[in-house]
Amino acid sequence: MKRTQVALLAALEALIALAISVGVLVVPATLIWAIGTGFSEFWSLFWRSSVDFWLLGHGVHLNVELSADTVAPFGLAGASDPFVLSLAPIGITALVIWLAYRSGTRSADSGHPITALIAGTVTYALLSCGVVFTSGSEIISTDRVTGLIFPPLIFAAAMALGLVVARYRAGERFPLDTLPERLGEPRSTIAFASLRGGALASGALIGVAGLLTAILLLVNYPLIIGLYETTELGVGGGIVITLAQLLYLPTLIIWAASWLIGPGFAVGANSIFSPLGTVAGPLPALPVFGVLPSSSSPLTWILLIVPILCGFLAGLWIRRRRVESGELSMGEGAITAAGSAVVAGVLLGLLAWFAAGAFGPGRLAEMGPTAWLVGLVFAGEILVGALIGLVSGRSVETVEEPRFLSGVSER
Repeated sequence: MKRTQVALLAALEALIALAISVGVLVVPATLIWAIGTGFSEFWSLFWRSSVDFWLLGHGVHLNVELSADTVAPFGLAGASDPFVLSLAPIGITALVIWLAYRSGTRSADSGHPITALIAGTVTYALLSCGVVFTSGSEIISTDRVTGLIFPPLIFAAAMALGLVVARYRAGERFPLDTLPERLGEPRSTIAFASLRGGALASGALIGVAGLLTAILLLVNYPLIIGLYETTELGVGGGIVITLAQLLYLPTLIIWAASWLIGPGFAVGANSIFSPLGTVAGPLPALPVFGVLPSSSSPLTWILLIVPILCGFLAGLWIRRRRVESGELSMGEGAITAAGSAVVAGVLLGLLAWFAAGAFGPGRLAEMGPTAWLVGLVFAGEILVGALIGLVSGRSVETVEEPRFLSGVSER
């Protein structure tokens, strides 16, 4: 395929990625504008609100300043003071990353992957530039600098990852492939096994957290519906709240993972939701917060074993795939278990950092988990579980060969 064709296709995919990620917000907003207001309001207001939310999903902070008349019915102290909205809807982030990653994998076999990466990134940057300069309103202002940098940066990173993974699977060598020669054995085996073990433990915990979130949504469904009815937002407001909650669902899953780890998360200043204790204050009027526990019990302490089991799974994998195959000794396996714990702690710490932020004025400026504490505690739990998994079972070296097989082998 010619270089020009590759660039045009990559640019088209970047356009589609931005259109889809913006469209999931603009289309419902347009329906509300048409049905809810009867075309009586300016459509630009709904566009600006949608792209503000889109930028928030890319890590761009929003500066909000509400008038005293607007916040008077809510009775929130200090709500008319300027505040920052920074709690990212990770659903938007995940959608953009997936679309960019898929674009990278499709461009890997084009013959000009670097051209595709540059064309896609530049196109996404130009289009997001238009989004940034049409965002904001009288009450919301965006940071233009981060708005121009963060969206193309996220798209470029995800697309580059897709390119590298696709080319690696196709058998192409990268500078990383020379790492085993530079490090030597078994240090290279320890390094790569630590990465895979940490990713395995982190993925297992996120999976359990997602399952726990789904169960809580089903169990507390009547309460959530009751909260919907008390808000009295109407059809249009209900659609907006539901869409926002769906986009924040991955954020809630990371909160659930932080809860399983132990440190928990906050929903407002001076609040904590953790298996070890719950201190809840006034909550935002979002129906999905009906899944939050009102108190803790000694029975919830049992769930603290989940991260240790995730570490056990990683340790068992290290033993079965690396130690029993003879690639690593038991001592080197223990070092790999420690490396896996570090990797898992860093991964969960980064996720917890992105899932925390400000969600409103006053006490709502503190939402989500404490990243460094989540990462540190999770690393310790994975280390304990991985070491248990590593020493479990019989050692291969101690298994004696049956007598009748030894006779056959001698022949």
